[in-house]
Amino acid sequence: MIGVRRVRSLLRRALESPTAPVLLLGETGTGKALAARALHEDDAEAQGPFLTLACTGLPRDALEAELFGEAGNPGGEGLLRRAQGGTLHIHDVDHLPSEVQGKLVAALDEGIFRPVGGAAEHDLDVRLVASTSCDLRQAVRQRQFRSDLYYRLAVFVVEMPPLRERPGDTELLARRFVLEISRRELRPTPLLSADAIAALRGHGWPGNVRELRNVLERAILLRNEPRLHAQSFDLARDPPTPAVDLLDLPPSGLDLREFERRMVEQALRRANGNITRAARMLGLNRDQMRYRVAKFGLGR
Repeated sequence: MIGVRRVRSLLRRALESPTAPVLLLGETGTGKALAARALHEDDAEAQGPFLTLACTGLPRDALEAELFGEAGNPGGEGLLRRAQGGTLHIHDVDHLPSEVQGKLVAALDEGIFRPVGGAAEHDLDVRLVASTSCDLRQAVRQRQFRSDLYYRLAVFVVEMPPLRERPGDTELLARRFVLEISRRELRPTPLLSADAIAALRGHGWPGNVRELRNVLERAILLRNEPRLHAQSFDLARDPPTPAVDLLDLPPSGLDLREFERRMVEQALRRANGNITRAARMLGLNRDQMRYRVAKFGLGR
């Protein structure tokens, strides 16, 4: 089972090539942004800053100008230029419009880029880290993502497992978040009691690392206690469901991926395509359900 230490070890291997792009895959909230920043912090050769481009919610023209810059605009220096010598994290890269994807492929191939509406060329001296909760291989097959950009980005691929599959990381991440939040809020750093750690490790974390951080932040801001206990956390728990023998494993085994696909498909049918209701049927949150819909190409 891959954990945060193993992820960091894999990312350090990427540092052996100063220009190799890194592709981070995983459900929403699994810590892809943390991994991208950790890669930058471990890069002894990085002289520039760590910057992030969030691809969701921006129209094509705005994304293109934000990434490549805009000629003739004194304040229009793009992120590729501002991040020179450092790292640019492209978050939700699957939301990049096809035209912008093509321009990024050209920049990676040629090692140069041009601002929007300009002819001046700038060297591309940036490590690109792209992340997504979408199954990009499936998106490529469905022609929803350019195959040439996928193969240019997938030089070094790291899959971030959900927090529920790596409970050993919970305490490590919790201690880091408690320290970071306390320093940011200029408050004394509270201690985590044994029952607090047990409660955190025992939670299912449907919202992954992001939910863990939010739970700790609420506890620190609202409780303001020198020591955090299990009761300090607002951990919503669903009522237990009765155990039901849904399936007897056949002697010959089964294809788990295909079984998961059929369950997701069945939930969508019963919910008439409503993602939220279908997610509830499977004990998932909306983001986790959307990830699986994209993973199995069930969006249509």
